[in-house]
Amino acid sequence: DAVSCTVTTAARAAPPALGKPVPPTPAAAGAAVVSASAVTNDGALPVDGLAIDETAFSGTGELGETVCPVTELAVGESTTCQAPYEITQADVDAGGVSNEAVATALIADTTVSSASAASTALVAVEGESALAVTKTASVSTAAVGDDVLYTLTATNAGAVTLSDVTLTDTDFSGSAPLGDLECDTTAPVTLAPGDVLTCTVSYEVRAADVGTLTNGAAGSAVDPDENLLTGSASAAVTVTSPAAPGGTTPPAAGQAGAGLALTGGDLPWYAAGFGLMLLL
Repeated sequence: DAVSCTVTTAARAAPPALGKPVPPTPAAAGAAVVSASAVTNDGALPVDGLAIDETAFSGTGELGETVCPVTELAVGESTTCQAPYEITQADVDAGGVSNEAVATALIADTTVSSASAASTALVAVEGESALAVTKTASVSTAAVGDDVLYTLTATNAGAVTLSDVTLTDTDFSGSAPLGDLECDTTAPVTLAPGDVLTCTVSYEVRAADVGTLTNGAAGSAVDPDENLLTGSASAAVTVTSPAAPGGTTPPAAGQAGAGLALTGGDLPWYAAGFGLMLLL
């Protein structure tokens, strides 16, 4: 007997290899980075129609279009496809951006598609957290009856967003309590890098405050990693005695003008009528 057989061969897909190199670490929000995908045809057949499919992206901004300089790769040939991206403040707060992609292509002169394994890259963003607290007084010297305006500030001096930012008065040496702080934003607040919370409070100096009037400030905040940040500052005002009528300071006891002193001896006294006259 005779047997006739027909054998049909089909080209085997030759998947390209995809590697995503890690872009340089940006310094802060607003830095421009490039999502780069290095593709190599490590199969046995040439490919064309090369494209990059970004399958997962954690960035909070918009990833630009991925562009490949060539879309045809001979066996063993490589190329790098790139997509632009601008780091956002939310990316900094999150500590970075992760990106997953897959390379796809067609076997040359066929409709057979080929895809690489997924590859992931992480753009690590280093952002330090810092809180700066200040307290100032409107004057360095005040008299009884003067008003002193205290200003407290809490500044986000780091690179990440701070939440639950508050300011309080501490260690006030005045003889009367301070009033409530008046802030430009109702605390607690959230501060982006460089933003400032400012609060003020006024105090009328009293006689019991003569000497040095001290006042402290304390601030606190929480960074994206739930770390508690604190800061403190203080201000001092010299309080002087009230001025005497005519604008002069009352003299101390024992000094000239401090009172009427009777000195001398053998002074003649005369009683006349209902009065007593002293001749000096």
